[in-house]
Amino acid sequence: MAARTPSYSAPMIASGSRVIVVVSDGQSPTPPTAFVNVPDVVGMKQGDALAALQGVGSSAQVFNDYSDTVRRGMVMGQLPPTSAGMPGGTEALLLVSSGPAAGETAVVMLP
Repeated sequence: MAARTPSYSAPMIASGSRVIVVVSDGQSPTPPTAFVNVPDVVGMKQGDALAALQGVGSSAQVFNDYSDTVRRGMVMGQLPPTSAGMPGGTEALLLVSSGPAAGETAVVMLP
């Protein structure tokens, strides 16, 4: 019997790229008092994105990664996604461009 191959294709990323794995802490022991809509901050400058999140009562954890297509200092990804409801005061995650890598990178399969 021939081995089955997966019916999906694994994502390809540049070697050395940052991979962020978000793991839930589970349900909060105290229910949130209010929910806010997450603003769309992708494409904004980091400072403007942080101000937008602070405007809805949230903070953010910032991670940087290289990008050949997104200018240095610009937000290229966010969690939770735009317009998702999240408890007020919840910390969002922003992926901010460091600009192009200094050297050439190879493309590898993300496990």
